This record gives sequence, C-alpha cells and structure tokens, in this order.
Amino acid sequence: MCSSDLAAGDDVTITLANAVVAKGETLTINGSGLNQASNDARLVFDGSAETNGSYIITTAGTTDHSVILGNGADTYTGSGSGATTVTATAGTNSITTGTGADTITAGSGADTMTGGTGSDIFAFGSAANALGDSVTDFVSANDQIGVTLDYSALLGAVTVNGVRTGAGVAGTTAVEATLTGQRGEYAYDTTSSKLIVNANADAAVSGADIQVSINAAATAANTIAAGDVNFTVTGTGFNDVFVTGAGADTINAGAGANDVDVGVDAVADLVNVVSSVTTTTNTIVVYNLDTTDDEIALVNGAGVADGTDAGALVNVAGLAGLTIDDVIADTAANLGASAVTVGDQSATFTDRKSVV
Repeated sequence: MCSSDLAAGDDVTITLANAVVAKGETLTINGSGLNQASNDARLVFDGSAETNGSYIITTAGTTDHSVILGNGADTYTGSGSGATTVTATAGTNSITTGTGADTITAGSGADTMTGGTGSDIFAFGSAANALGDSVTDFVSANDQIGVTLDYSALLGAVTVNGVRTGAGVAGTTAVEATLTGQRGEYAYDTTSSKLIVNANADAAVSGADIQVSINAAATAANTIAAGDVNFTVTGTGFNDVFVTGAGADTINAGAGANDVDVGVDAVADLVNVVSSVTTTTNTIVVYNLDTTDDEIALVNGAGVADGTDAGALVNVAGLAGLTIDDVIADTAANLGASAVTVGDQSATFTDRKSVV
C-alpha cells in the first residue's frame, strides 16, 4: 500500500463487504507505506460488515488514521504519531496504537487495548462492551477512561453520581463498601485489577456494571485518580440529578427539571439542554459552572427549528447576572428571542457526594 509518495492530505479509504474475507480466513492490510518521505497518507478503514473473517491491520506515519474493525478476531497495530481512532465491533481483538493521542473504543467482544506513549482515551459504551476487556498500559493523569451511561429509555428519574468513591481498595466487598447505591460511582479493585463503575442503582457489584481490567500502577491504590474518568451521561425525560467529578464530562439533560453539578475542576465540562416549542419545558439548575472551561449548549429537541423560541430555563447557581453568551457556546442559530434565561438560583442540593 502506498509505495510512492502521495500528495499532502491524501486519504486511502477502504470499505469492505462481508464476502471479501471467507469464513475463518484472515486478510492483511499492510499500511506501513502510509509513512512517506514528505506527505504521509491517512487510512480510513471500515471492516464492520465482516461477520466471520478476520483482519490484520498495520498503519504508520503522522496522520490521524480511522479504523473500524469487523466482528472476527482482528489485530490492529499502529506505529505512527497521529491521533488514531480505532473502533472495535465484536470479536476478540488485539489493538495497539502508537505515540499519538489515540482513542480506542471497545466493542462487544473481549478487547485487549494498548495505547502506546501518547495521551490516550479508552472508551466503553456499556457493561456488555466492557466485558472481558483489558487495558495494558494505562498511565494515570496521562490517559483517560471514557464511560458512557445512557438512561434515556428509563421511565423514571435517575440520580447519577459520577465520582470516585474511594482510592484503590482490595476486593469486591471493599468496592461495594464505598458505594452509596447511586449510578456512576466508581472505584478500582486492587485485587482483581479492575475499574468498577456502578451502572445501576444499587451498591452491589454485578454483571450489570462496567468492569474493565486495567494494569495496576506501581502503587495499585493510585491506578485510577479522580480525574481519570470522563463521563458521557444521558438522562431521562424526568427530573434527574447529575453529579460529575474531576474528569471532562458531558451531560445530556432530558426534558425534565434537572439539577446538574459539573464539579469543581479545571477541565471542560459540557451540559446539553434539550429545547422545546414551549416556554416552560426544561428548567435546569447548574452548579459549579466555570465559564472559563465549562459550557452549556442548547440542543434542538423534536419539532424545534433553528432560530425559534426554544423553551429552556437555565439557572446557574452562584453566578448572578450572566448573559446567554456567557454560557451558551456554538448554538446561536438555535436561539430565539427569549430562548434562555440565565440567572442565579440558590437551592439545596443534597444528592452530591464529594470526590475522594
């Protein structure tokens, strides 16, 4: 692949149908030639349609490769310095990236992930997609764990407390002892070398929770710091409570009257507020908003056209006199004449738990 020098910005795009690789066979995609003398090329590979064959894929160079694996037992090895994105689908995969700031998203199979020396993100979308997975070279404060919690299908309000409830502790029982029964709480089990995220509303560790094997630090209790986990949380249509910790978190608030605490930290948090054709649908109170780092964005709900009066009332606790421009980022086209009211609302907020 790419035996001669390419023009700057060239992509090599490969999308394969299921029939390309026979059942039980392996196709090799050798991308070492992407590393050119002057103009490195970018591989955009999509093998997600493959159901029973396997891939061996290599890449090199400085570009940001994008690779979607198939449903077989695939092997990806990257040696470049670009910010590569690798997405697993299913199967037992071995994924190794290079020196860039890479993002590896686990699939429904058992994935072994090695991010290399860059500042990498290892992302897990559900308990099923974390089952049997392992991260081999996690470095606290350099790498991040991305956790998605989606409660949009639930028929009642949720309380999400996405914070570390203790430093590393030894054994499942010790992890359970740190939990209060709120969704999103997490701790590192030094006995099993697993990060455990309580995905449901109990204080017991079970198969419903996100569990990922992560290599222990020199001091095992320090493997996962409070700022190492980034949450993406989607709420219900009811009156939810969201608390997140020291990571760079995204909260997708539903159509209820929501309380959101983005935590006291110096990283960028995003709160998405769903708008409506009415004027009173969504009232949200946001705590610990830092206008230097954090953002509140108005997102069009069903039936809402850009530039219409999108009913969302936003109160930012402790920050009186803010204007829309202070908190709303990159959504000017969504706003009508009275789309958002911003002000100070003092309230008792009893569901928060301190980051440990």
